[in-house]
Amino acid sequence: MIAIIAATTPISELADMVSIGALSAMIIVAIAVPVLRRSRPDLQRPFRVPLSPVLPAIAALACFYLMLNLDLLSWLRFAVWLVIGLVIYLAYGRRHSLLNQDR
Repeated sequence: MIAIIAATTPISELADMVSIGALSAMIIVAIAVPVLRRSRPDLQRPFRVPLSPVLPAIAALACFYLMLNLDLLSWLRFAVWLVIGLVIYLAYGRRHSLLNQDR
């Protein structure tokens, strides 16, 4: 399905979709790093984050700013793919969850 979409969609539209997806992933990572460092201080830390939590907040805001510069069609496609991905994730998780195994 992805190969067909890639073959039939103009490269500029594909670039916008890849950009919005990558930027949203970077926002999640930028927010998750300081949250996990605060909520799970017991985990091993293989790297340091300078100026945390200020630098991750700036990174998340910068990525969001870049996302805002994409057109409305990119946002609509992003929303549709996000909903499709969440449906697949939740359906799979409901069936294969360790918490569901006890039932």
